[in-house]
Amino acid sequence: MSTAVVVGGGVSGLCACKLLTDRHDNVILVEKEPVLGGLLKSETNELGHVFDQGTHFISGTTIPELDRVLFEDLDVDDCYTFTESM
Repeated sequence: MSTAVVVGGGVSGLCACKLLTDRHDNVILVEKEPVLGGLLKSETNELGHVFDQGTHFISGTTIPELDRVLFEDLDVDDCYTFTESM
């Protein structure tokens, strides 16, 4: 039985965990925060207003396995696509 340990529950750590499940029997994720997401998370205040933290623009990586992990649950109808440079 093999085990892999990933430190950090941001997008990179979550992708690493997903990819490692193909190679290891156990994958353990260690995260210091109470929620996952790293720089891709949002906070909701007591009035119900949502504030984004950090990076919220993601694009394809040209690595098919990684792009599948990043975008497999993403509904493109909920996204805005920039057609020109920001």
